[in-house]
Amino acid sequence: MKKKLLSLLLSFMMIISITASSFADELTNAIPRSTSVEDILGDILFDENAEVETKTSSIKLDTEKKYTVNADLSMIMYKFKLASDKSINLSYKSTSKLFEIAMVGSDGESVIWSDTRVSNSKEISNKVNLKLKKGEYIILVTATKGNYTISPKTTKTLKTMSPFTVKKVLPGATSLSGTGVAGAKVSVTTENFKTYTTTVKSDNTYKVTIPKQEEDSVLMIKIEKEGYGAKLNLVEVEYAKFSTFTVNQVKSTSTRITGKGKSGATVRAFVDGKKIGEATVKSDGTYSMKISKQSSGRDILVKMYKKGYITKSKTVTVKKVFTKLLTVNSVKSTQKTITGKGSKGATVRAYVNNKEIGKSTVKSNGTYSISIPKQSKKKVITVKMSKKGFASSSKSVTVK
Repeated sequence: MKKKLLSLLLSFMMIISITASSFADELTNAIPRSTSVEDILGDILFDENAEVETKTSSIKLDTEKKYTVNADLSMIMYKFKLASDKSINLSYKSTSKLFEIAMVGSDGESVIWSDTRVSNSKEISNKVNLKLKKGEYIILVTATKGNYTISPKTTKTLKTMSPFTVKKVLPGATSLSGTGVAGAKVSVTTENFKTYTTTVKSDNTYKVTIPKQEEDSVLMIKIEKEGYGAKLNLVEVEYAKFSTFTVNQVKSTSTRITGKGKSGATVRAFVDGKKIGEATVKSDGTYSMKISKQSSGRDILVKMYKKGYITKSKTVTVKKVFTKLLTVNSVKSTQKTITGKGSKGATVRAYVNNKEIGKSTVKSNGTYSISIPKQSKKKVITVKMSKKGFASSSKSVTVK
């Protein structure tokens, strides 16, 4: 939801970019599915003779701006600047059939407030208290033919609306919950512009029943209470994503697959579509799954599942095991080489604090010698041996 608002915000804070040549197309694609709003805007945007105006203006604190919309559709950005932190009351009224007002930060990313009103006959009016930081803002007004007045005025210092949280909403959800200031009004507006409200309980929690939600739909949640600065949050209905999922290398001698994942998630391994193992990620974020030994070169598909999350998968190829074990001879602080034995043709690298300090190749006689800068006593050097198709191995020595 942190997409850049390139220019304007329209119809339930859906993001659009406006250009002279593509205005109608962009706008049409951005409008949520609402019969009333679609009818109003559809009649305008698909009328070749319709007049659409876009302007940039400005408005000052403690003033009001009156405007008569003569065009079929008007979209005006009012630049609004605060020299210091302020508590304001933003009031607005309109005789337009469709009227929308939104306040965003000048960075185009900070969505502060949005309100959409559709009226067939009477004048609509509303006001909202907002607690704003010093800086520049944009008040965007979208309206059809009619008159409107907007006025941002200084009000008594407002309290901060805290807490205000919204829990993740998953596809199929029929409720939305979170925390807020006790007694505050919470309203949830869906993409078809239907609004559902509740009041925050004394334990600072709330829960709103909403229609079953589809993936990728967007909800707008607003919270208001007298004496507090109102807040708004936009939530996209989507499955959560795993932040961690690793699968350690699997050798041809391995009888377990290990790695890290989400606590409580189920991890399964498959070969050629057949499940060969299953485990549950422990509370410490690790898992260990029993499997039968697999031949080198075989691909194992490992998947992690958990309700409410997008399934994640990784493919690992079973590695051969070196027949010649890696050895590392002792290293003194006066030495400029590390020596030892390994598998012919393998690459050996030396590391200190994960930084490579030298590398070499194991000779045909099974020995290697790595040139390194002198290392101080007690420093730990890790030598890793690797070769395509083989599971890497490592050994560490402490400088004497």
